Amino acid sequence: MSYIAAVLLMHLGEEEAFWALTALLDQPKYLAQLFDLELTQVQHQVRVFEQFLRHRKPKLSQHLESLGVVPFHFVMPWFLCLFTSLPCWDSVLLIWDLVALRGLSALFHAALTIADLLESRLMEQREEGAVLPLLLRVPVDV
Repeated sequence: MSYIAAVLLMHLGEEEAFWALTALLDQPKYLAQLFDLELTQVQHQVRVFEQFLRHRKPKLSQHLESLGVVPFHFVMPWFLCLFTSLPCWDSVLLIWDLVALRGLSALFHAALTIADLLESRLMEQREEGAVLPLLLRVPVDV
């Protein structure tokens, strides 16, 4: 949650950031479905994303699976830090705007969009060691 708190502190005062974080974590529409002490809720959401990926991008899903890359490896960090690891700050803030408007579903849309934008590069890779860095550190030009 430190990444989330950091972004809020960059744009709000301390007290406002605290209450914004509280609202994000308490409201079921937002992050209440991600954070619990055992992280079981976010694991469930990652499994849901895995099903979306299989349905929407079957070839990519099969390719990743054949390399031993499961969505848990890259989606968990994306969801837990609300995509703050993306190199393009404008994209991060856009995703945050979508989360504020649409709630948790915006995370799924963002993750599927990133997978779609990276699909051609990912399909070219033949080993896990080349795929995970692309997914965990999305190139700036994407």
